[in-house]
Amino acid sequence: MMRYPVAVPAGSRIQTVVSLKDVAATILDLAKVNNSGIPGASLAATWQQPGAAVRGDVIAELSKGLNSPPASRNSRSNVVARLDGRFHYIRDGNGQEELYDFRADPQELRNLISSPEIQADLLRLRAGLR
Repeated sequence: MMRYPVAVPAGSRIQTVVSLKDVAATILDLAKVNNSGIPGASLAATWQQPGAAVRGDVIAELSKGLNSPPASRNSRSNVVARLDGRFHYIRDGNGQEELYDFRADPQELRNLISSPEIQADLLRLRAGLR
């Protein structure tokens, strides 16, 4: 959440997944600070130009937890996840995979990893992950 009434219209919402590095780039942009060398892209275009696209996927990594409850995803190994505008892909250190359409299934109850119709999306989400 950001509050900067001079530059950010009240009630503005970004309807897609964004990264924390984009938040830093946005703050620098709003402060009129040259952000060369800072990863991420300013999100200001989303309220300055309605319909402007926010870029790319978001990748998250979670290290194996110490003394984590057994129900925690990271209790047995490291976990990596990738989110785009529709899918949430999760892979643990043992190679177990999950894939959810979080727009249609916000509680992530239906694992689509074996669904033939999303195999191209699955390959794309797998690409570039350690």
